[in-house]
Order: sequence, then structure tokens, then C-alpha cells
Amino acid sequence: MDEWWDVVDASGGATGATFRRGDSGWPAGSFHLVVTICVHRADGTVLVTQRAPTKEFAHGWEFPGGSALAGESGTAAACRELREETALEVAPDALQWVGRFTEDSALVDLFTVREPARSTVRPAPAEVMAWKWLPASEVVELRQSGVMADPWGPRLDAMWPAAMATIRSGGEPPAVQLEAHRDSWETDYQREASRLVAALGDRVLAVEHIGSTAIPGLEAKPVIDIAVRVAVDTDPLALGPLLAATGYTQHRSGPKNHGVYTRERDGARTHILHAFASDQWDECNQRLFRDKLLSDPTAVARYREVKTRAARSSDGRAYTAAKSQVVQQLLDEERAARGLASVTAWDK
Repeated sequence: MDEWWDVVDASGGATGATFRRGDSGWPAGSFHLVVTICVHRADGTVLVTQRAPTKEFAHGWEFPGGSALAGESGTAAACRELREETALEVAPDALQWVGRFTEDSALVDLFTVREPARSTVRPAPAEVMAWKWLPASEVVELRQSGVMADPWGPRLDAMWPAAMATIRSGGEPPAVQLEAHRDSWETDYQREASRLVAALGDRVLAVEHIGSTAIPGLEAKPVIDIAVRVAVDTDPLALGPLLAATGYTQHRSGPKNHGVYTRERDGARTHILHAFASDQWDECNQRLFRDKLLSDPTAVARYREVKTRAARSSDGRAYTAAKSQVVQQLLDEERAARGLASVTAWDK
């Protein structure tokens, strides 16, 4: 039976194209979604499976998972793959999304989930030749021993610390997860900017990449922040209907001096759009803060130290509050260098 995948962009957005597994001619610069699931128990052990001899990467150990089928969400694919490989049945809302790893042609999403009650692992022989419950602390040792399926080394290096934090917290993911800077964030921004220009037309005068993902080498949450300057006769707080087709919704509790619109995938925020009136653009704090970080390596170091420490907070509001002092200091420095008066930093 043919297996078809959705072709998606770097942010996981649908391109409208599909691809049949095994065919040649994969579209360059495109991706398909892969899911993997770490099932854990209350005693801190996790389920690992060994790939069947007839499969690619035969005999390699891994977490259950596979490619999402055309039309399938990440959570639906995770539930299906877990059921097909192990006979474990979980509900989509029981899954906790941990993070994403970008490969040459795949976006790999890692989920964690508690072992469902009164369940028994019954591996499908065509998929799994062996399985075991392994202490979570020994997963890295398994990776270092060289017996894991080839793709899993880089995936574990990138995502296992966040997965461990989720497991230790009893299944709730840390509120703030910083990731090493990715070059693909700039590519993602460029693609998203093109979509926004197409949607807004002559109502937008400029589009720029802002936020930590715009700063090379700086750790960040995997959320792309974008600033747009709207035309003089356009209300930045009234772009909702124009942006709806691109997947954005208005963020009602955001700042009131400009429009804020967010885009999500499987319940996780992926993009934040900040829309500014034309006369706000030159003194916009978000742009000035970005410029400070781009031009001053010591500012990046100061900000990194604070945000890394703040990321250990138990909630997102505490993270933002912990950063507020250094953000204000750096913003004041940039505004003073431009001959601008100090103003209160934005409330994100």
C-alpha cells in the first residue's frame, strides 16, 4: 500500500503538495513530519524498542514513531504509530510536545506520554523485534553505546534534556524551553514574510525579523517573531480578517499600542506577528532591542546569562519578569545612543 506524506515548509506549514514514499525527486528545501514518542512510567523508566530485521536501520534501538501520513496532524500520527508498533492506546490530549529537530528533509517532533493504565506492550513483529523498559537516566548511555538507530544520535543530543525535564515534572513540560540557535530560523522567517506580504498586499510597508531567533548564536524559544510596518491608512489592531487565511489569530491580551497576532501548530505557538503603525516604526522598542543585540556582543552575553537563568523558572510569566531588568537596561542604552528618551520596555 502506498504511503503518502504532506510536503511542509520549515515551520511545518502545509505547502499543498504531497509525496509518495520511495519516489525520487523530493522537492529541495521542503520537509515531511516525523513523530516519535517517549512512553514513561511513574518509576522513571521509558519504553525503547528495537527495529525489526526487515526495516531500515534494522536492529537499532529507538523510541516508537514514524512519518505522519498525508492529512494527519502530529498528535494523530503519534497516537497511530504508537498503536501500530506497540498496541498502546493513548489519547491525543495525553501527549506532551517536547520539541522539534530539523533534519535534511524531515521535521522530527518528540512527544512524551505516561504509560496508559491497564495496558500491555504487544509489539508488531513487522515493526519491532524486542522492547524493554529502561531507566531514563540510561538513555544517553544507550546512545553512546552505538546501538541506537542511526538517526537517533543527533535527535537525542538536541531534545533529550527537555524530555527528561518533562518526565521528571510528572508529564508537564517546562514552561520555557530554550534551544540552540538554528540557521533554519532565518529561512523560516523569510518564507513567513513572503506569506504575510502576499496576504496584506500594499497595507504593509516593511517586514523584519525580530526577537531572539533573529540574533545569530543566541539561544531562543523556537518561536519566530516578526515585525511589520503598516500603511498610514491601516489600523495595526484590525488585521485579523486579512491574516485569518494564513493561520494567525489576534492575541487579545497582548500590548495595546500595536497589533499582536499568533500562529500555532498542534497547540504550540510557532510565530508571533507584531504590527506597528507607520509613525511607530523608527522608535519601536522591539526593533531597537534587536539592533542592540546585533551590534553589541557584550549585550548578547548579558542577555544570554539572564535569560538562561530565567528559563529555569516554573512559568512563562516568571521568565518574562526575570528578564525585564536587563531588557530595560539594554533598551535604554540603545535609545540613548540614538538620542531617544527612555521609555518602559514592552510588556510581552
